[in-house]
Amino acid sequence: KHRHEHPCPSGTYANVSGLIECLPCDGGYYCEQMGLTHPEALCSGGYYCKRGANSSEPRQSPDADVCPAGHYCPVGSVLPTTCPLGTYNPHVKKDDESDCVGCP
Repeated sequence: KHRHEHPCPSGTYANVSGLIECLPCDGGYYCEQMGLTHPEALCSGGYYCKRGANSSEPRQSPDADVCPAGHYCPVGSVLPTTCPLGTYNPHVKKDDESDCVGCP
């Protein structure tokens, strides 16, 4: 069996030519296409990708999904980052610490 006969599905890749074991896409990256030899690119801001993401804007909870309220997720986030102490973010899909505002 060769990689081309049975390409790895989206969300995975095989980093060695001829390898039939597919690896989950690395944290912070996504693997949208089939048959990849390396992750495609970093996940979009406002999303997190622990592993196995199959889109730049994944909806695969709990491994890759929209950044939750109370957090922010810059481009290539493996996990959501909690807003700093004394701040909050009531919205989802935020990508910068500046999205966290002071508590009232």
